[in-house]
Amino acid sequence: MIEPKCLNGKQSTFFSAEDYLLPCCWCAMLVANKDIPSPEIDSLLVKKVSEVNHIEEITKSEEWEKFYKNLHTNPPSLCKDYCSKTYDHKSRESYQY
Repeated sequence: MIEPKCLNGKQSTFFSAEDYLLPCCWCAMLVANKDIPSPEIDSLLVKKVSEVNHIEEITKSEEWEKFYKNLHTNPPSLCKDYCSKTYDHKSRESYQY
């Protein structure tokens, strides 16, 4: 089971250098690495941010709605890895100096 950090506020949305919006920076890793097939993530590249008047035109698209629905029933492998309930994300602020 996963706990989607993009839905619970623990991970922020990612704006790519290519002007795309993605649910998180981990998704961006897959988009940038063409050697790893990621059709579920690639489908989220519906429009560039500069092509819309409101971000909701992207996040409320059929592709994004399907992605969010599948997070609870059939999540991509990436989401299973990074959003598993046992994954311990270390933020920069949590490290002791």
